[in-house]
Amino acid sequence: MRRPLCTVSLILAAVLFIILALSPPEPYPFAAWDGKTITVSGIVCAKEPKGSADGTEFLQLTLREIAAECDEPDPISAAPGEAFRAQGETPESFPCAQGAIARLSGKGAALRTADAALPIGSWVRLAGTLRCFPQATNPGEFDSRSYYQTLRISFRIDDVRILSSEGSGAPVGVALYRIKRALARILEHCAWSEEDAGILRAMLLGERGGLPEETRELYKESGIIHIIAISGLHISILGMGLFRLLLRVQKRFLPLRFLTWQALGPALISVSFMLFYGNMTGMSSSSARAVIMFCFHMGALLCRRTYDLSTAAAAAAALILTAEPRCLCSAGFLFSFGAVAAIAVLMPVFQSRGMKALSIPLATLPVYLHFYGLFPVFSPLLNLFVLPLMTALMLGGLATLFLGGLYLPLGRLPGLLCHGILFSYRSLCRFSMALPGCRLICGKPEPWETVLFFAMLLVLILMERRRWRLPELWKALWVLAAVLLLFHRDRSGLELHILDVGQGDGLVICADGVNIMIDGGSVSKRDTGKYQIEPFLHSVGAGHIDLAVLTHDDTDHCSGLIAMLEDGYDIRRVALPVLRAEKGKGQETDGNYQKITALCRERGIPICFPERGDELLFPRSPRLRMLCLHPSAAASYEGANEGSLTFLLRYGSFTAVLTGDLEKRGEEDCLAFLIERGLPEEGGITVLKVGHHGSGGASSAEWLSQLCPRTAVISCGKNNRYGHPAAETLRRLEEAGCEILETRQDGEICFSTDGRRLRTERFLR
Repeated sequence: MRRPLCTVSLILAAVLFIILALSPPEPYPFAAWDGKTITVSGIVCAKEPKGSADGTEFLQLTLREIAAECDEPDPISAAPGEAFRAQGETPESFPCAQGAIARLSGKGAALRTADAALPIGSWVRLAGTLRCFPQATNPGEFDSRSYYQTLRISFRIDDVRILSSEGSGAPVGVALYRIKRALARILEHCAWSEEDAGILRAMLLGERGGLPEETRELYKESGIIHIIAISGLHISILGMGLFRLLLRVQKRFLPLRFLTWQALGPALISVSFMLFYGNMTGMSSSSARAVIMFCFHMGALLCRRTYDLSTAAAAAAALILTAEPRCLCSAGFLFSFGAVAAIAVLMPVFQSRGMKALSIPLATLPVYLHFYGLFPVFSPLLNLFVLPLMTALMLGGLATLFLGGLYLPLGRLPGLLCHGILFSYRSLCRFSMALPGCRLICGKPEPWETVLFFAMLLVLILMERRRWRLPELWKALWVLAAVLLLFHRDRSGLELHILDVGQGDGLVICADGVNIMIDGGSVSKRDTGKYQIEPFLHSVGAGHIDLAVLTHDDTDHCSGLIAMLEDGYDIRRVALPVLRAEKGKGQETDGNYQKITALCRERGIPICFPERGDELLFPRSPRLRMLCLHPSAAASYEGANEGSLTFLLRYGSFTAVLTGDLEKRGEEDCLAFLIERGLPEEGGITVLKVGHHGSGGASSAEWLSQLCPRTAVISCGKNNRYGHPAAETLRRLEEAGCEILETRQDGEICFSTDGRRLRTERFLR
């Protein structure tokens, strides 16, 4: 068997993938302790000074070997044992934790004192507030909980108070941390801007806490975020550079007869250096992969064997997955190994330089679409300019560290080179993002599409191995067909998505290529437009919004819409309630209505004002009809809730009533109109989006009796301070025979139909 180690490693990865795909996720055991004061002890295994967006500084500790202590008094509030007993628990019932992040807030001198008092490897006992990492509850949303689980971190501890610490720490860990902090200070002094310092710290030291959020987003959207990860480039420059230097020095001063003995000393020193470097920078999956492959390279050299890239990469994957199988679902892991696989097996298939340059973007394209739902169209071309300069940037950064370590002003000279390269990166990224069609938003591919895509690439690889070589043009056409298959989406039928935006409302309707958004805001989740709504739209391939409907201008219904208008999302028409636009009646809240109209005027987005009896039609989806039930232009209403836009959506036999914060007065007006029109037809409606998040003043018995909904959906946040949904509302829905779904429990809820058959999917079930 050729490459037996590679084959075994690939089989192991496939088995782990199947197990992860088929096994249900384990319940998260720490949710019951969220927000509670706890006292824990553990060993400090990593530290990093960080800063938040609001300018707050804190020291982030990573703790391992976590143990809860509940038998001694807690000087902050009450004894931890009492806190446990208040919930009817015992100290032994606290779940087993793999690790935790503790955030110690403070100012400069206080943080430096705490930093010095908590060396790497020391034992620390602390008290603070346990915070769970948020779980993704919508398609496309970043899953912080899953991400930290791959890092073996179970929860976060805020408002930390150090109770005691013991031990002088692990000598190697302490030394590496001090070196890292010294190098970080050199970069901070020698870089020509704070942005340069943050990028160089991320690239060379693995510290991303100083990386500006704007720069991170710019690199991510441009498709060059990989340049700030510790990867194979670092290893080739540092590891191989050190090895060749030591080998040359040894040959000059200590010549040996046998090549193996000549290389032994330099190889051992280089491997040790790279292991220390990997540990100092955090040993992410990409850096772990590069370090392991470097060790294989040195081993092959010492054993006088040919270094095989595929075998080294497969063995590295097996070692990483054995330590943490959930890395197989990590974007960083898949991008890193996908790039290596492209270099090893896909790049040799092509002869032209252009196709070779496209090999890595081609192999990682399904990963990009799976996690982001979009692809930066100009990223392959951008990387042709960016990657050749990476070596110069790395060498400039290393020269900055070396010269700055000797004399700080000297480090400014290579720092100027780094500044010029980073300035060109930033300019190129902004130029590419300003070009029309810079992002192709096509949504997350189906599993069968991904499998077929890789099968088509595998056919090319096997044909090349069997020497059944096709002309380069035929290969390019074959690759184009595979890419088009991956980009293809079936847009037929209707999908009604009720998003989980916490305490707020957000609905998206996708029907035969028509995209409609109704509301989009929250008062319990930060930047819901950026972190929930837009990622969801990308995941379903909604690159534009044909119509954005605002039922009323409360913040929990429009904060995300305002953010999307400010960010320049492709919104082609906006519908607002006629009430304020024409009559100026109703309670003004935060000026959101005026802000939205001003943004629409600024961007040239037409505004329409539906009123009772109007029917919205869409030429691209002739079966989709939206009848406006409320408000009436002839009536006046006391507040924004009473004047909420309400629609009856129809698509074949599927019907849904979509309310904003409609309550008693609005429901009464709608009832009169429905009775007059003889709506809904016999059998009632399919779905009711319950008004005002299920408050006690909404969904009256008369309203439910007229609509006869089969399914009622309530959009509200967990543990919200308004008590939504109200017990009496739930009782009325149950008495009406409704199936009740709630976003706080089910996450995003999707109703899919072709006009006859209906399928209901809940993201968290």
